[in-house]
Amino acid sequence: MDIDEFDLPNPFFDYRVGKGFPGLRGVKEFNNPKECVDRLEILLRNPLNRNKKNMTDPIWWLRGSSNNEISSFERLDSERFLVDGKQLKVKKIVVYSSLAYYKKFVYVETSPEEATGLYEEMAQE
Repeated sequence: MDIDEFDLPNPFFDYRVGKGFPGLRGVKEFNNPKECVDRLEILLRNPLNRNKKNMTDPIWWLRGSSNNEISSFERLDSERFLVDGKQLKVKKIVVYSSLAYYKKFVYVETSPEEATGLYEEMAQE
């Protein structure tokens, strides 16, 4: 329960980045999907939130103008995982780790999955 040791989200995220990407400073890209999921599994292991002022939702995802807290992570196989019920196939991750504890970022790039046939085929455009 490492989250119990923290009162604010930034130091908690800094700690988790340090566990998932030990010794990393600056920018580093990871292109091996299995290694990416291994590292994300450490970064996003439970618990990801708790009922305490300022720590209810300490880790967030951003996409364009949208954002939301990450409340669950589950590994499916060597290159797929679930984040809050969304199945993603990782292509690569890029991590930025500054010396400042509040300047840590993890970029996750995903690959498209094969069509299931549930929806009409869409044009590539």
